[in-house]
Amino acid sequence: QEQFLARARQASRGLASLSLLPGAPAAMPISRNQQNKKKSNRTPLTKNGDKLAEEKVEARIDAARKLRAQEHKTRGNEAFSAGNWLAAIAAFTDAIQEDPSDHVFFSNRSAANLKLLRTADAVNDAEQCVRLSPEWAKGFSRLWAAPLARPQRQGGL
Repeated sequence: QEQFLARARQASRGLASLSLLPGAPAAMPISRNQQNKKKSNRTPLTKNGDKLAEEKVEARIDAARKLRAQEHKTRGNEAFSAGNWLAAIAAFTDAIQEDPSDHVFFSNRSAANLKLLRTADAVNDAEQCVRLSPEWAKGFSRLWAAPLARPQRQGGL
């Protein structure tokens, strides 16, 4: 019994492993944190500090996403100007995935859909544009232009 206590004390100090049974695996040494020896230059974050740190990280992530969205928009505008409307739609879709709060991306994708006579998609994008920015007149112009772009039947029913 005394031998067992001596081994236990020795193991609790991290000096040796404790082996109670023959062939049993050795115990892991005790880490610095388990021995309550923390580095003196580290201070624990408070709850307010955690919130501030999280807000800073979120702001950085949001800024990076908006930057990537603008890059996609530029690529889409170049494709639209070149008459490659499918590539423009793909680029504007990528921009929307990065930043779904920007009404201009929906407006631009609506215009590209109109060029391909995809009026249902153009109307959906124009409606989303108007929802996001009801004061922006160009969104309404996209919304009104979509039904007019439908190919008209020649002759009667």
